[in-house]
Amino acid sequence: MSEETTSLNLDFGKAFGDSFGLLKDNLCLLIVSGLISMLLSTFCFLLIGAMMMGMFFICDRLVAGDETKPQIGDLFKGFSFFVPGLVLTIFGVLGCVACYIGVFITMPVALLGMLRILDKGVTIGEAVKFGFDMIFKRKQWMFVLLVFVAGILSSLGFVLCGVGVFLTLPLYYLAIACGYRQLCPKA
Repeated sequence: MSEETTSLNLDFGKAFGDSFGLLKDNLCLLIVSGLISMLLSTFCFLLIGAMMMGMFFICDRLVAGDETKPQIGDLFKGFSFFVPGLVLTIFGVLGCVACYIGVFITMPVALLGMLRILDKGVTIGEAVKFGFDMIFKRKQWMFVLLVFVAGILSSLGFVLCGVGVFLTLPLYYLAIACGYRQLCPKA
């Protein structure tokens, strides 16, 4: 584990607070990007990982406060990470299918891995190792809780006549990106 991530802990409330603020400030960008992501992922399962990587690309840039504001077209930068996105998505989903352990183990590891690939350009193996190290060696259980609660909120969006998902899906990606940036601040 690098020096940059040895002493930081996740503030659950701040992650959600920051994500709500970013959602409010970038509502159009996030709703349109989320809608495109959902539509493409619905038509082809193989695109889910690329769309997730694209959403994380946009959200991480917002969280990190990059000078260049992300655009809707940045969603398609996820295709540059097609294979890692697909592999990590399958990894996360398989855990969910296997007695729901994915909700607490494989999905948080996969999501940390996706953000690590976007952030540092690491390999899939290094990304998975990073995710496991963060959760099991550094005991970042708050990140696991963050993924779980963000997932529940995102699911509630579907319950609200399906319309709520346009707000809750971007919030899911923002909350996870906020949590990652708390653990791994941009240098």
